[in-house]
Amino acid sequence: MRRIGSGLICFWLVTGVVTPAQTTTGIRGQVLDAATGKPLPGTNVLVENTDRGAAADSAGNFRIVPLHPGYYNLRFDHIGYSPLIKLNVHVVEGRVVDLPVRLVREPISLAGVTVSRQYFEKDADVMGSNRTVDQEELRRDPGGAYDIQRMVQSLPSVVSSADQQNEIVVRGGGPGENLFLMDNIEIANPNHFGQQGTGGGPVNMINPYLVDRIDFVAGAFPAKYGNKLSSVMNIHLREGNRTRSELSLDMNMSGAGIVAEGPLRPWEGTYLFSWKRSYLDFVIRSTGLTAVPVYWNTQTKITFRPSPSDHLALNWIYGRDAVDVVGENDAWTRGTNNVDVDGDQGALGLTWRHLWQGNGMTRVTVASTRAWFRYDVFRFTPRGRRYRTYYQNDVEYDYQGKLDFLWQPTAADEIRGGMDLKDLGMANRAQAVNDTIWLWGYRFPGSSGMYVTDLVDTTWRQEVFPVIQDADSTVWDSAGVYHYGVADAEGHWHWVDVKPVAVLDLVEGYHLNHAVLSLRSSAFLQWKRSFRSGWDLVVGARWGSFALNRDSWISPRVSLSYHLTPATSLHLAYGRHHQIPALKLMLWDDHNRSLSSKWNDQWVAGLDTYFTADTRGTLEVYWKRTRDIPLSMADLTPDSADVSRIYVNHRVATARGVEWFLQKKMARDLFGTVSWSWYTTAGEDYRLPQHVRTFPLDYDFHQVLNIIAGYRLPFRTVTGERILHRVWWKKVLAHTLGAGADELEFSFRYRYSGGKPYTPQTYDWNTRRWYIAAHQPYNSRRFPFYSRLDVMIMWHVRIKSVAMTSYIDIQNVFDRDNIWDFQYNDDGTRENIYQFKVFPVGGITLEF
Repeated sequence: MRRIGSGLICFWLVTGVVTPAQTTTGIRGQVLDAATGKPLPGTNVLVENTDRGAAADSAGNFRIVPLHPGYYNLRFDHIGYSPLIKLNVHVVEGRVVDLPVRLVREPISLAGVTVSRQYFEKDADVMGSNRTVDQEELRRDPGGAYDIQRMVQSLPSVVSSADQQNEIVVRGGGPGENLFLMDNIEIANPNHFGQQGTGGGPVNMINPYLVDRIDFVAGAFPAKYGNKLSSVMNIHLREGNRTRSELSLDMNMSGAGIVAEGPLRPWEGTYLFSWKRSYLDFVIRSTGLTAVPVYWNTQTKITFRPSPSDHLALNWIYGRDAVDVVGENDAWTRGTNNVDVDGDQGALGLTWRHLWQGNGMTRVTVASTRAWFRYDVFRFTPRGRRYRTYYQNDVEYDYQGKLDFLWQPTAADEIRGGMDLKDLGMANRAQAVNDTIWLWGYRFPGSSGMYVTDLVDTTWRQEVFPVIQDADSTVWDSAGVYHYGVADAEGHWHWVDVKPVAVLDLVEGYHLNHAVLSLRSSAFLQWKRSFRSGWDLVVGARWGSFALNRDSWISPRVSLSYHLTPATSLHLAYGRHHQIPALKLMLWDDHNRSLSSKWNDQWVAGLDTYFTADTRGTLEVYWKRTRDIPLSMADLTPDSADVSRIYVNHRVATARGVEWFLQKKMARDLFGTVSWSWYTTAGEDYRLPQHVRTFPLDYDFHQVLNIIAGYRLPFRTVTGERILHRVWWKKVLAHTLGAGADELEFSFRYRYSGGKPYTPQTYDWNTRRWYIAAHQPYNSRRFPFYSRLDVMIMWHVRIKSVAMTSYIDIQNVFDRDNIWDFQYNDDGTRENIYQFKVFPVGGITLEF
């Protein structure tokens, strides 16, 4: 890692030497067509609330210098395109900000009409359920901890599995149903300590400082997206600065890192590099705690423009993580005291985009991704020896190639098409030891010194369990006997001894060593039409196949929008979506290789309106039904102790709901969002009779509410003059929290969700195991509701050519006990596992 860091600094110094010194301060950029990427010469650029502006040249480039340091809003106008206002462009002394701008073609029905949605960007092919988040919104999100997935969790269609995870669960779906695209590279899970088959983890690897924008689509997405059921997270990375080399340093709870960027001449190219490492192991390990995660990651983007019509982008991301949990007893271990976790994940890809002479473009992407997962679970014997109970060492990888095109034959029509091939590979090694089910005997004060195996319920509840539950001393001796002791008020000890006396059953372990490489193919065609009558139509279809299970499918997609007014529209969308089974699941047993893809039908209808240029509201209803969900054969039997690695396509699930979303962009000093959703889900429990089979799915929270609000209080004008606030509360803040700062931001996020459903378990003291009774319906009870308030204060300070941003983010301010799950202990006790308590997070960023 020292070599990486020193190499980066040398590279930055060299590029800094060959780059001419820049003493000007301002903004430059390039205006492009959002669909094709072609330059838009003649675009008018205006810096709002000033007399400054520019016009884009023949290559779409513009330059506005000099400007005073501060935040600016820029307006872009081009004939035939919807106007756009870029908000809060941060200008630092001695730096020329590189600003990418993409304009969307104006619908035919709105040609010449003044519209009021200039502040909002969106994916033009998506009629509804679409949100676009820029870098500034990522950075000022309270409670997001600078994690791009946690920021998306505040949208109305998204719920989180837990504070400890950033998993994206959308509209009653499940983990692993979100499509991650990073500059057109498909990544299965871009997280440190990511869980196989899901899309979540504790920390996202993608550096938010490298992100230009994120397009998030919550359902019924168009045919250009595929191979996932619920949502799309399309991450667009920015390019490095084209005028000078720059360096940024940052430190927060997720680690300390560096970002370097600058031009690459003479190839009309840029580089963008980041490196980050966690540092909590240096701090916490001195306290004696053992479960300290260690991780680091690096990310690079290099671009070239060999000709005005061609653009090349090389992307690389890699992360490494490890944690050793020894002697802990929490949710991570799931019933064992010790586990070693190691892993890495990475992606490498090259994208070439070529502009046609007419209105069109071709894009080709070749890429490869890899992820390694190793888990070593073990116990210590009474004699202190390490005894492995489970081991897993998996490598997942792929080789992907994509070709797509876009053609605009007329001003009203747009045709997209393409194909992608993806070789999916996995090497799976796993081992689980035999699990012996013992009959346990109890010796307690009323048992006359004998070990009793035929306890009655009253004896357990009145004489045995109280001692175990309230034990002041617990000892496991070398003979394998547990001793639980409770001291009474007079100092007398009462003991319960527990030991195995007979073997009841043996659950056979297994040893897996499989490898597979199989081709997934897909192709799509999509037509978009804008009618003068106010209608917009997108219709398409996607074909796919997977060689391993010999499955193939066709997915129709259609969406329709009608403009009631220039600011209000109605939309309706339908889509059929397919997702192949996880490779790990298919390798567990040879029978699983015949599993077909799960699929669903989705309907979405909604209203989208812009109250003002910076305020947008949406109201949507949706319905979806998912079929052929893989289900273990053990879930078809009444005995919860049954174990089976054989799966069948059996389960059907339904979700329906309504969502409301209101967003105000920070055009001046105030910003915020309010999102509310109500939904319900239903699956079928095949252990029970037909009339009582329906049960709520795991992520059925019923209601979810998110409120985010923030206020920016400037203390200096863009010319550097001190602002004398006359309002009393502003004066107080200026002389306390704002002392020495140029700007101060306050923001908060409040999140409420209904109780998560769970299935009660029953303890069997004869086997010292928990089980689900045969008559017990799934998810018949709920945890208490979830409530959390996060508050963030951010300071902006400009010292000559250095911009410093620091913040403190206090999560769960009221220290509410939000229960994540229950921990079922071997001795019959049950403990609450809580989500984050009061959790202060701080950070600082220096930009040179």
